[in-house]
Amino acid sequence: MQSTDMEKKASNVLLMKHLRAEVEFIDGTFKDGSSEAIRALMGNLETKYYLAGTTGGRPDILVACIGSGSNALGLFHEFINDEDVRLIGVEATGLEYPGVGPKVRFLKEIGRAKFHTTTSEEAIATYRRLCQLEGIFQALEASHALAFLEKLCPTLPNGTKVVVNLSSRRDKDATIVFQYQPDQLID
Repeated sequence: MQSTDMEKKASNVLLMKHLRAEVEFIDGTFKDGSSEAIRALMGNLETKYYLAGTTGGRPDILVACIGSGSNALGLFHEFINDEDVRLIGVEATGLEYPGVGPKVRFLKEIGRAKFHTTTSEEAIATYRRLCQLEGIFQALEASHALAFLEKLCPTLPNGTKVVVNLSSRRDKDATIVFQYQPDQLID
């Protein structure tokens, strides 16, 4: 990482280190940092990993939680006119805000996006699983979209590119999750 990014994103660096990632800084541009990361990878393929935030081409399906629409529309925006990309919104059930914004409703009315629901129980189980397996504390709302993958993925052919929008690191939601199922706290 660039040293300036490490300063700006100090909490993210702390979490990466907590998850046993080796984070090194470099003075220079993003390109310099990326080049150095690839050199480090090539020097030790046994224990080094290089992760980049790309989808590897145009996605086939986009999945996002819906409500007011900001999460879904932020993801869908660039693909609304691309009919080859399926748009799927997942609404939470059992939350205090049942409703959608006008742009999301419009996408449903014209048939451009399809919408599904997941339960609070499914979302909380998914939230916990991602926290346990990956150390990611996503927004609880986004867990509904992620939970929908349990239903969606078995219906897809191998190689289908699915992108799920995980909004923010919401540490406050951890309290809600563990209050909901206190008997499942991990020692």
